[in-house]
Amino acid sequence: MKKTFTFLLFLISCNLVGQGLFVPAEVASDDLKAAFIKSNYKMNIIHSYLIANYRVASGNPMTKKLGKEKCKYRRQFKPNIVYKMNDCEEGKGSFETVIFPKAAMNNLKKWVEQIYRTQPMEIKNIWYPGTTEYGPEPRQEGCYYKILQEEDRSVIEIWCGS
Repeated sequence: MKKTFTFLLFLISCNLVGQGLFVPAEVASDDLKAAFIKSNYKMNIIHSYLIANYRVASGNPMTKKLGKEKCKYRRQFKPNIVYKMNDCEEGKGSFETVIFPKAAMNNLKKWVEQIYRTQPMEIKNIWYPGTTEYGPEPRQEGCYYKILQEEDRSVIEIWCGS
C-alpha cells in the first residue's frame, strides 16, 4: 500500500511539473541599453534580446523591404517563440509582436518593464489600472505594450509612435 501511494504521488508531481508555464529569460537591461546607444539607436532591442537568449528555429526570416530598409520581419525561435515587426506604413509608428509559450502574467509584466528600461527615454510608463496595457503617463507619444493571454500562448503587442 505504501509503495502504491508513493508511486501515485510521483505520478502526480511529474504531471504538475510537465504543465509548468514558460518563464522568459532575464533581460540584461543595462547591456541592451548600452548596445542600443552604441548602435546609434538603430539596433532592434527585442530581436537582439531573442537572439541572445534563444535558438533560432526557422531558416531565413521572412522579410519585406521599403526601399533599402527592412520594414517587415518575422522569425521563429525555440521553444515556440515568434517575433514579428512591421514598420512599413509611414507615419503610423512601429508595431512589434512577441509570442511566447503560455507564461504567468507577473513574469510577462516583469519582462515588459525590463525591455522598456532598455530604451533611453524620459517618458514614464505605468500599468493602466484594470488592464494589461503598459504605456506613458499621461497617454501621449511613446511606446505601448499590451499583454494578451490565449489558451496556449502569451502575446505581447508593442506599438511605438506619436
